[in-house]
Amino acid sequence: MTTINQLENLPVGTQITAEYLIGVYKPGVPGYRSEIVFATLEIISGHMARVISADMEPATSNRQRYNTAQCSKFEIGKRKRFTSLFHIKTMDGVEIY
Repeated sequence: MTTINQLENLPVGTQITAEYLIGVYKPGVPGYRSEIVFATLEIISGHMARVISADMEPATSNRQRYNTAQCSKFEIGKRKRFTSLFHIKTMDGVEIY
């Protein structure tokens, strides 16, 4: 496994897969809770990547339900800093961070 600094050396346009957290409002709890997004991203600069596709696991508890499809759709096109990503892999399957 390499360090996150080596992401800066990857060329612009390289696609990676990663996970990151977003805040989701859950009315049954009530309030916002962190949920994991599984995403495919494209590197757009030395420190940033743009979300190409996103997916989330559905909530298992009825009182914590939220619309995963809608939350995933909102994430497409957003820019994310490398420091907010974890479990980063290239499309070849090489784990980076």
